[in-house]
Amino acid sequence: NMTKQEKDTYLRCLVYAVKVYRLRRGMTQEQLAISSGYVDGVAPRSTMSKIERGKIDLTQSKIKDISEALGITPIDLMLEAERQLNNDHK
Repeated sequence: NMTKQEKDTYLRCLVYAVKVYRLRRGMTQEQLAISSGYVDGVAPRSTMSKIERGKIDLTQSKIKDISEALGITPIDLMLEAERQLNNDHK
């Protein structure tokens, strides 16, 4: 099992990967939030901002929704997160 610090580090890398792909696609936080289903009464841009800052943990289903909205697979997102994780520890 991962320690809390390891989980926090991994989440930071995962949400950074979301931001990397979002920027590559030229999408705003609001566009990505709406495309991935965050339209339940809260401000979509605010929600995506919280995700990208690691304030909201991502469930597997949300990782899938976000990946699809970005036109990638969850594996692509995880691989980018792993790259960030490896870069962090060098």
